[in-house]
Amino acid sequence: MKMTSILCVSFTFMIYMVNYAVSPPPAYVTSTRPTVRLSDQEFEHIIKDEQDKTQKSQQPPPDEKTLVDLGIEYNRYLREVVETLEKDDAFRKKLETADEADIRTGKIADELEYVGHHIRSKLDELKRQELNRLRDIARKAYSDSSDPGHVDHQNPHSFEKADLLKLIQQVAKDLADADLKRKQMFKEYEMQKHFEREQKLKQMTDEERQKFLSEETKLESEREVKHKLDPIHHPGSKKQLEEVWEKQDEMEGENFNPRTFFAMHGKKYKDYSI
Repeated sequence: MKMTSILCVSFTFMIYMVNYAVSPPPAYVTSTRPTVRLSDQEFEHIIKDEQDKTQKSQQPPPDEKTLVDLGIEYNRYLREVVETLEKDDAFRKKLETADEADIRTGKIADELEYVGHHIRSKLDELKRQELNRLRDIARKAYSDSSDPGHVDHQNPHSFEKADLLKLIQQVAKDLADADLKRKQMFKEYEMQKHFEREQKLKQMTDEERQKFLSEETKLESEREVKHKLDPIHHPGSKKQLEEVWEKQDEMEGENFNPRTFFAMHGKKYKDYSI
């Protein structure tokens, strides 16, 4: 997933990474064979319906280390602002129906003026706490040369449209920078591998080089065959869920039933998380 797409799918997904836990089926499940195998369209409809129903209750706590690893040190402030805004039903619905561009550019911040008073008061308090945190950091570092860009420092008293706009734009920039850095590191790694390979080939005799290239071609062919025979499915895809159903749930021979699958894992996840 591209880092910028985290912003585009939903504002909430800027700080949430959903990890579905899987485990063996409970003992009370005896038979799950449906009478008719579902089509892909029916499957996708059921999956969306079940995810919408259970996402709030089954979603694990946000992993703050993920955002820290991306260089976003204000992750707690971001998470608390999002969680507070989502408590306003009208604003949450705006987020759910907003265009991708409106979220990415921060235009959604225009809707802040319609948020309830109690929500605004909580946002004011969150901003004051964040400013205090930043001042403590500045004092400890004996430096205040530049103000962090995710907060409006000109107004230290209340959380306004400018604060939400700055927060959205800053996290979008930081995620994009982190993605660019990751790509650059991968590019340098690939270049280093290529350089080392070329140096190794230069030091070989003709016979050694021919043998090396032959083995290299053989290994590549074996990898391609292995990938075709045992492909790695995209997490959350139909094929990946069916693989969990057959191998981890030990339901091989039973036709995949999405409703039973989600009921099994939903129940098990709740029991585990208590």
